[in-house]
Amino acid sequence: MVFKRIKLGVIFQLPMEIIEAILLRLPVKTLVKLTAVCKSWNSLIKTSAFIHAHLSRNQNQILLIQATVGLERRGKIKGRDLYSLHWDDPPFNVYSNYKLMNNPFVVYNRSNAISPKDKINLDLERGRVDVMGACNGLVCLVAAGDYTPLIWNPCIRRFVMLPKLSPWTIRSEICSYGFGYDLCTNDYKVLRIAKYSTEGWKTSCEIWSLAQPSWKSLAAVLPVDNFWPHWKAVFVRGAVHWLHTCNVTGKVRSIVMFDMSSELFGEIMIPQVLGEDATISRYNNSLAIFESHGVIQEKQLDMWVMKEYGVADSWVKLITIQLPAEYLEPRGFRNNGEAVINYRNIYTDKPVQKILNPKINDIGDFEAKGCWFGEYKFVEPFVESLVLLDQPNAISGWKLKSDKTHQI
Repeated sequence: MVFKRIKLGVIFQLPMEIIEAILLRLPVKTLVKLTAVCKSWNSLIKTSAFIHAHLSRNQNQILLIQATVGLERRGKIKGRDLYSLHWDDPPFNVYSNYKLMNNPFVVYNRSNAISPKDKINLDLERGRVDVMGACNGLVCLVAAGDYTPLIWNPCIRRFVMLPKLSPWTIRSEICSYGFGYDLCTNDYKVLRIAKYSTEGWKTSCEIWSLAQPSWKSLAAVLPVDNFWPHWKAVFVRGAVHWLHTCNVTGKVRSIVMFDMSSELFGEIMIPQVLGEDATISRYNNSLAIFESHGVIQEKQLDMWVMKEYGVADSWVKLITIQLPAEYLEPRGFRNNGEAVINYRNIYTDKPVQKILNPKINDIGDFEAKGCWFGEYKFVEPFVESLVLLDQPNAISGWKLKSDKTHQI
């Protein structure tokens, strides 16, 4: 104990510049604990400059995985979503995992500080939560049964609940979200596009940011008529991207993008050969599109990549695979560019995950250690960060204002 006191005393005698340089090299979990050492360290670690500098240095290779587990209750199988972080190298050991009752929506609803009218309409039986995107250690989540999103930092157990939606948005036919980072203002933003029917289809676009935490209507003009956004959006090169599909045939027409800095829409052309069963994704720092087609006995999956951002002629087909599958569904990429695919074999009728390597045209098995639950829904390279640690309106999941302590 005396040795520890002497060692800490020596550290306190160091110049603040050296202390900061040491702290910047420490992992997030350690830094959160060190905020309790003294007021000066607490203030330093929570500054936006320190948080940004630490994020710039962090090169941890981690994967965020969202998967659905089937739990049997009263003779029925209930699907629930669980989350885990894994080191992105075989055998993909667990970095951190999060139990169902530690879902940030559940934590929010259980807080005594939340009035009944502000609680989220969360279907606890299904426990379903959709990941709208991840960026710089933050995850944007939307709960089934309530379109209200939140921004969650799983590494520091903090989240920000966005303002409740207007009634017409909740009743909308389509409500899609895009989440990303504004490099010009060092701000995180959520774009909401809702389609609703009142004497014909209308589209509403609103934006929320961490710096200006309220919904703001956008006057920006959409680049296409009758835009029906795909449920999934990806953040690439400072912009959020959706597939634009025909609401009659389902055929993919183009990509609609929204620049987070200028807050303007644009359109990117796609290969004309694409059909209706397509999914947009991010491959390294480029746009990618997967298209699945073929009969059940022999499914084919094509992967297209845009080599030069915004240039329609730069689309190339990197790989084509064929498997005897009921379905082939891409779920995301690893840090090394390998794609994670959901695959159900028609002979075993068992869902498994496959790794697709587009560089060598190879496919293999993928299983994250400790990730014992069923089908993967979302796989994304993830970086731990301190973002939200300095937010006074962020809710901590470490301890609620109640008698119970929950860890997210």
